[in-house]
Amino acid sequence: MLHTNIPADVIVEPSRAGAGFYTVSAVWADVDRPNVGGISCRKPLAERIAKAMRDGVWFVKAEVATDVNGATYVAAQGLTIGKYANSTLKKMGR
Repeated sequence: MLHTNIPADVIVEPSRAGAGFYTVSAVWADVDRPNVGGISCRKPLAERIAKAMRDGVWFVKAEVATDVNGATYVAAQGLTIGKYANSTLKKMGR
């Protein structure tokens, strides 16, 4: 089942990856597991990714899936992996 590409909320919080890193996580509505991970990067890039998520342009494909325990979650494909996020956002003018 397709789901909207715009999450209900986007969280930007300090990451366990180290000082100066933040994790950007999408929180989805109408599923059992609303948050299933995020992207860890420096704060300026984290804020740009969060804005792209909120604007509905970060996730290319978002579908409701079911895990082995029967809980639903959103399986969403992002534009790119974190390594290329900066250049991808620049190409989009963001």
